[in-house]
Amino acid sequence: MFKKFILSVAIASFIPLSAQALEIGVQGIYWAPTFDASLAVDGGTTFDPEDDFDVSDENILGFRAFAGIGSHHLSISAFDFSFSGTDYVTQDISFGGSPIVTVGSEASMDLDYTMVDLAYRYDLIDLENVAAGFSIGPVLQAKIFDGTLEVTDEGTNTSDSADFSAVVPMVGVGLHVGILADLLELRAQVTGMGYDGNNIIDAYGEVVFSPLPLIEIAAGYRTLQIDVEADDVDLDVDKQGIYGSLGISF
Repeated sequence: MFKKFILSVAIASFIPLSAQALEIGVQGIYWAPTFDASLAVDGGTTFDPEDDFDVSDENILGFRAFAGIGSHHLSISAFDFSFSGTDYVTQDISFGGSPIVTVGSEASMDLDYTMVDLAYRYDLIDLENVAAGFSIGPVLQAKIFDGTLEVTDEGTNTSDSADFSAVVPMVGVGLHVGILADLLELRAQVTGMGYDGNNIIDAYGEVVFSPLPLIEIAAGYRTLQIDVEADDVDLDVDKQGIYGSLGISF
């Protein structure tokens, strides 16, 4: 319900804007990141999904919608992450003070969560009407998490799970450089947050090719470093890798 509510509100916010926007579009994104994580629940065992449960990298599908008027730009993007694995664990694993599996037992782990980004960018320096175009400015962003972490003892079929959600404010800078008129351009953005031991860095850079009017093809690289406590779940997750996207813009 939380995910549906957030997405509905965010998408609905574009309806009145799109009627008067000078720019509006949507992208489908295919991201192939590496996955490195350290997880714990309520002060319990800290475990590595790859080492303890043989969790592997997964390619991710997502979307991005954007709209802009003059120097003001809004965007929403969303990804659904799902990581799972099964192995014989090399340590006792507990959530808080509740043991779930003991060393040597066969166990599985499932980490499923949605990440939504709402962002506003203002072009502080805007030279889009000069040469091929250039703009740079501050970014305000809200990163929203909603998910579940579950560990199951495959021998006894007992399990424990923890739900988590968080809304994290972030700030940063966005850049656009026109390289070849309306055919080729560079986009980059970096945002971050750090307080009370919580840290997030989210950065990407992409080259965008527009072979036909309204059509955008992009290739880029994104790094996302998350180290936060969401409810009782400690998430220390690093994802980075190349991505490609296909979009339509007006």
